[in-house]
Amino acid sequence: MASLPTSTSESDLKLVYYSPERGDYVPVEGGFTVDTSTNKITGFVDHFTDFMIAYSPSTEGVPTAPTGLTATVASASQINLSWTAVSGATSYTVYRSTDNVSYSSIATPTEVTYNNTSGLSASTLYYYKVTATNAQGEGASSSAASATTIAAAASAGGGGGSATVPTVITTTTVATSTLTTTTTVPVATTTIKSTTTTEVAKIEIVAPVVKVLVVTKPNSKVVMTLPSAVSYQPGTALKFTYKYKNESKKKVTVKIVRQMLDAKGKVMANVSANKTLKSSATFTGNISQNLAKNLKPGEYSIRVKIVGAKNKVLEENSFKFEVEKLKKKYFVLNKDVSSDSLITFDAKSLAKIKSNLVLPTNLQAKYNYLNDTELNQKIKMVRQLVSKEGKILETKTGKWTVKSGKSENQTFVQKLTEKLTAGVYMIRIQAYNQDGNSLLAENNLEFTVEFK
Repeated sequence: MASLPTSTSESDLKLVYYSPERGDYVPVEGGFTVDTSTNKITGFVDHFTDFMIAYSPSTEGVPTAPTGLTATVASASQINLSWTAVSGATSYTVYRSTDNVSYSSIATPTEVTYNNTSGLSASTLYYYKVTATNAQGEGASSSAASATTIAAAASAGGGGGSATVPTVITTTTVATSTLTTTTTVPVATTTIKSTTTTEVAKIEIVAPVVKVLVVTKPNSKVVMTLPSAVSYQPGTALKFTYKYKNESKKKVTVKIVRQMLDAKGKVMANVSANKTLKSSATFTGNISQNLAKNLKPGEYSIRVKIVGAKNKVLEENSFKFEVEKLKKKYFVLNKDVSSDSLITFDAKSLAKIKSNLVLPTNLQAKYNYLNDTELNQKIKMVRQLVSKEGKILETKTGKWTVKSGKSENQTFVQKLTEKLTAGVYMIRIQAYNQDGNSLLAENNLEFTVEFK
């Protein structure tokens, strides 16, 4: 046997194969054994493919996974990322995906922010993960964060609040009834009305109204990265980022004041903190502004002020947003589930689930696991509630013993609380071998939380 890396033993070896669905190497489903006396590794599989022997390299000394990753849409072709600094990290690696499965490295910044300005398309959902690196190597990845680029139609004007894309009218005079004209309009879809005579051809392009958030002071030194949504439900959170750089040659102490105001300018919430910044240092605020459930519908604004000595306002910036009339949250089940897995959801139990129920409610269903091997299996079953960003909200586990060629089933009740925000969720069922390292099977039951 070839020499193994330092601190790696034969018992650390694994038998894996490449899974195109996951875009990575995964342990064989049937499990494997390592015989250190004969230097043999034996696996149990039910398909032909190329296998390889792998080991888990030591993670001693590498940085921990970054936390607090946020992805904020800036335009149709830009998404801004920020995360919490990892102690001892010398650089970070940013990974991007369009399916939250296969990720590709796109950048290696040294700061805790990165603006993704290339490789993006309008109206497209992107997922991101970040790892930290030091002299010992690259650490584990962060939880995924996602954002959807806005439509190409979005065009922000000045003056604060929300901007709209105006109607564009182009009139071209021609000598004959043959019209040749090229009109460039910054909208994704248009309705074209054309009237042609022997003298004049008039093309009227009516653009759809698109609202976006804009800052009141684009040239302010308080730089804001705004959310893509314009209106919010009471009881939800508005997330945004702001930065302020000390451009002086001296260290300064400032008071940073963040306020939420109603349409009349009345301060609804006020938070302040003193910060000392060295010359050229930048303070970044990653904010999740909670909106009270009793907040009345209407227009509100967020203002950030930088206050110096003698309460002098050095810089400020703000943006406006809308609070909608409170709607109820509804549960809607997606009954289109996979039947190709060793884990299957019971069709009769799914048929009994009613959609369009107001939260809070309970989801009850049954799933089955089939042992299609020639050996009895001791497995670890894992049930998780997972958000669309890949965040695990709840985990339940159990130990099963399943005889060869037999199946076992489990009925579960998943509580769906009012705390769930609007979006897509899934109940993920996974079966692992006894030590919990090898994934044997997986299936997902998706549902949506909607405001109505």
